[in-house]
Amino acid sequence: MTSPLKGISERLPLHAFVGDETVAASPEFLKLKETHERLLDVLKTGGDHKALLAECIELGRPLEISLERFFSKIETRLDDFAAEGTG
Repeated sequence: MTSPLKGISERLPLHAFVGDETVAASPEFLKLKETHERLLDVLKTGGDHKALLAECIELGRPLEISLERFFSKIETRLDDFAAEGTG
């Protein structure tokens, strides 16, 4: 179940910034980005996400400490990531 927000009637994409263009071009970030995209695809279908989530946490550690906290919250918000009509 998603939490309603005042004035918001539909899902909106959220983006987090973890560095500048140097970080964005780094092999570490590119691997995290690719793994995160795969994680989102699995979450949309309700598939087994645990290994990809753990990988995202590990890949994010060297980049930004707050990413571990971000990724740890996903487990409690699975319905928020489900494709429309499946959550």
